[in-house]
Amino acid sequence: MGKQQVLNTQKKNIENSLFFSKVIKRISDLLSTVTVDGYVFKVDLRLRPHAAMGPTSISINGLKDYFIKDAMTWERFSWTKARVVNSPFIQKSNEFKKHINQLNKLKDEFVFRSYPDFESLESIRNLNKKIKSQHKISGEKNRNGYIFNVKLESGAIRDIEFLVQVQQLVRGGNNHALKSSSTLITLKELSRLEFISSTNEEKIFEAYKFWRTIEHHIQYCFNSQLHTLNVDNIKKITKSLRISSTTKLKQEIVDNQKKIISILNKTLNIHKSNDLLFNQNFSKMPIANFEKKLITNSHSSYDELICSLRKKPSYSRMLDEYPSIQEKIFNITNESLWIADYIKKHPSILDQLLKDTFSTKQIDFKKVKNDLEIQLSITKSSIKNDFENQINILRQVHQANLFKLLVQDHGNKWSIQELSEQMSNLADVIIDTTLFCVWKSYFPSDKFPKIAVIAFGKLGSKEFGFASDLDLIFLTKTIQDHNYSTYIKIIKRFISWLSVSTSAGSLFSIDLRLRPNGNSGLLVTSLESFHEYQKNKAWLWEHQAVSRSRFCAGNREIGETFEEIRSSILQIRRSPQKLTEEIISMRNKITSSYETKPKLFDIKYDNGGMIDIEFITQATVLRYATYHESFCQNIGTINLLNDFASKKVLPESLTIKVANIYAEYRTIQHKYRLKGEKNVKVDFENFKIQRNYVNQLWKKVFKNAPVNIRNLSDLNSEK
Repeated sequence: MGKQQVLNTQKKNIENSLFFSKVIKRISDLLSTVTVDGYVFKVDLRLRPHAAMGPTSISINGLKDYFIKDAMTWERFSWTKARVVNSPFIQKSNEFKKHINQLNKLKDEFVFRSYPDFESLESIRNLNKKIKSQHKISGEKNRNGYIFNVKLESGAIRDIEFLVQVQQLVRGGNNHALKSSSTLITLKELSRLEFISSTNEEKIFEAYKFWRTIEHHIQYCFNSQLHTLNVDNIKKITKSLRISSTTKLKQEIVDNQKKIISILNKTLNIHKSNDLLFNQNFSKMPIANFEKKLITNSHSSYDELICSLRKKPSYSRMLDEYPSIQEKIFNITNESLWIADYIKKHPSILDQLLKDTFSTKQIDFKKVKNDLEIQLSITKSSIKNDFENQINILRQVHQANLFKLLVQDHGNKWSIQELSEQMSNLADVIIDTTLFCVWKSYFPSDKFPKIAVIAFGKLGSKEFGFASDLDLIFLTKTIQDHNYSTYIKIIKRFISWLSVSTSAGSLFSIDLRLRPNGNSGLLVTSLESFHEYQKNKAWLWEHQAVSRSRFCAGNREIGETFEEIRSSILQIRRSPQKLTEEIISMRNKITSSYETKPKLFDIKYDNGGMIDIEFITQATVLRYATYHESFCQNIGTINLLNDFASKKVLPESLTIKVANIYAEYRTIQHKYRLKGEKNVKVDFENFKIQRNYVNQLWKKVFKNAPVNIRNLSDLNSEK
């Protein structure tokens, strides 16, 4: 499998390729020659490059050249089941392993694409049809007494292999777990990834087991590589299978055949007809209702997106194969320029729309994390260091699940609060997995990172949006000179993994300015230093930020200690007058830096808007958490306001109204940003009532504030 070289034997020098040809012939003869004791295996070498016309051995470079220049599309299909089965001979173990890795890499590059490969569907359909035609031409089905061929009949072994392998060819490039050479292992992974339902997985597994069992009994009973049931052998096979009657066996055959044909037709996009596997292109079928909608309601973002997809052959083919996707795209992009742009940047996410439960099933984040670890080839004890691939996998998993949430949001499945919480949970999974990957690249033997990631802001309060930045800080138990520099490298690599733009896009923009001492502070802080800073040096606005912070990833023990520190900071007894003055001063600073426009209401920055409600919440937490421990919970602005109302620290009815207004504001903000608008300015008159309620609650909360509010610089100079 290396360079051509001359080998020295006891008899004479022999050219390398001739030597291996002789070895292969001898191996083949030893396995397949029939003796009085029978034979071991039948050996078929026709799947080698150039088939019977080609040499029986080939170098890796020769195989690469063949894949590029001469290989047929159907050969990708057969190579999905290829694997090395022998131990090293001639070569040393390390050298042999190196060549195996080269071969596997070359195989993956040939078989799998880095995008959903819908172009391969037509080739696989044609191959399936060709096999059926050859079986029909062979005349076996017309012979007297013929009943069933468990390998070649519709719905039998070969169809199940087609069913699984087509999924591998279409989706294996983006899903490492689908690259197995085992049919049943791949089937299980397809179910885990929800490309096949668990119900269909069970049906396919039972049918495959049934066909293989019959095949085994036929070959065992007659000591020959047969696959056919006929009137001469069915009684013997029925008895061997311990089935009560031939009638029952025949019925089980029909039942399993029907199940597989139905699933295969859907998978290969084949229309059922009298011959069961007649190819009909669904793209030719009428979709009148959608066409009418398109004529009357087409919008530029949809037209531009479809035009962009049509320029990519695989996605163009996907649109032809599954025209229902076009209607789904039309619907979800109708009111969202952002989603249209997102699909244009990451078209592979459209494959998710083919999942039956994509728009209805809630995301199981434990499952997402488990699936991600499988994709990344990581465990608690080891990790495969394939950084470029792992960085892209993180992006693909995030994109697929974010797209799922946006599609479900379009279907009004979630309130804004529920949607934000799930987006926050998704970000937590990506952050935690990324940190684990990066940490293991420096400390392979560690089971867990020795750093905790603390989220502030939108992620900290679980009010994360689809385009929100990450406000993060990093904590560790203690910092020592010998590990600090390594921790800095880990954090910088972690930030790079999340923020760098690759062929699969980027994940998040990251802001680290909320760490102790801001931009001049250390990237990682010890728990003791963090506590001392927050207790003795932090400004009040930093305690406001702490009220919207939480442990989100990394070392759980450190995270739990942080939560204790956080609660103790929030429960500090504060002077109501000083507290309210400093928060109002901060609000005035924000107001002075933002330009208001007449007759328009900015629902985030203007008086009576979102910032006012958030400051009301933070002021109440910092004042009353010492009396009500539940106010230390990081449960989001809406839930905290409702808690304030239930504890009656604020007027109950008014506070509940303001909580609902905050939800309304956030919903409007979300819809505007989906339209591609960053700043949400609405008609001033339409929100008079909402602003009035917010302003009433503001006056209640800040009634103890002094009449004359000093600016922040004057207040800070006192410290």
